[in-house]
Formats: sequence, structure tokens, C-alpha cells
Amino acid sequence: GRSDVDQLYLIRKTLGDLTPRHMQIFRSNQFFQGMSIPDPNTLEPLESKFPNLNTTCLEFMRDCLVLEPSSRHTCEELLESSYFDNFREWFEPELARLIANRESKDMFKDKKGSKGRKPRQ
Repeated sequence: GRSDVDQLYLIRKTLGDLTPRHMQIFRSNQFFQGMSIPDPNTLEPLESKFPNLNTTCLEFMRDCLVLEPSSRHTCEELLESSYFDNFREWFEPELARLIANRESKDMFKDKKGSKGRKPRQ
């Protein structure tokens, strides 16, 4: 948005009304005193903003953008999303390879020793 209020308007236009807690914070903030967030005439859901994205990606975005914090998915839940299925297939073996590589370098470093040197702090 072009301003904080415009950004809040765009959020409402895409995701719906702000939570009562968000509105309370907005109204009690001196910076926004005397201002209001305009009501959107129409909603523009994520599907219309990103028409080329697949359903899995749109669902993941919706899960990330739930306005009510207590209803929002946790990071752990988000990482279990099918959005990451192909990523996990690639990343888990790559991570294991990187860890093994790091461990072998650390073992080599330990065998060389660091006689007479104090460890860095």
C-alpha cells in the first residue's frame, strides 16, 4: 500500500475484516487517531490476485495469512504442508549430505588438534 492505512485496506480487501484485537490496536494507536480504514467495495481473494498458482500453493498462502493468530497454523504445521513435499524429497538427502560433510571436516580439524591455542569465544 501507499501508506499504513492503505496497506490495512488492501489486507481487508484480500483477507477480509481485521480481528477485533487488530482493530483495537489500530484505534488506540496515536498515529492513526482520527483515521479509519475504508471498507472495500469488493473482495479480491488470493485466487484472483494469483490466478496462475496451483491449489496447493494457494492453500499454503491462505494458511500463512490467517488473521487470527490463535487460528493460524504453527510453523511446524506449515512445514508439514504438501506444498513442501517435493522440497523435502530434495532437501532431506541434501541436508544429510551437508551434515556428513561438515562432520567429516570437523573430525579432520579435531585430529589436527589445536595445541597451545585457546578456543575462540
